Amino acid sequence: MRRKPGIRRRKPFGAARNGGTRAWAKLSKEYAGQTCWLRLPGCTVVSTGADHYWPVATHPHLEMVRSNLRPACRHCNTARRHTHPHMIDRLRAKMANDPKYKPRTALEFFR
Repeated sequence: MRRKPGIRRRKPFGAARNGGTRAWAKLSKEYAGQTCWLRLPGCTVVSTGADHYWPVATHPHLEMVRSNLRPACRHCNTARRHTHPHMIDRLRAKMANDPKYKPRTALEFFR
């Protein structure tokens, strides 16, 4: 099937800022299964990949540097976004006061 001129293909799902390269996928997988370093409210504790200690938005030169990577679960990595490391405690306190991240009881579903 031919595409119409001027229409670009969409990026595949999960393609990151770095293009979703194989090198990033391989590097990120090395951190899967470890304990999440952020432990924000709602954390799943087991990491699913790598998180950049210094955000890529402010430190693009550290994108593929191992010393800048930490294991993190998807929830914490998404919630953190571009937060600088010295602001993580404030983010944790803000999320602790948000009812969206309060832990639920086992039978709360039936209310």
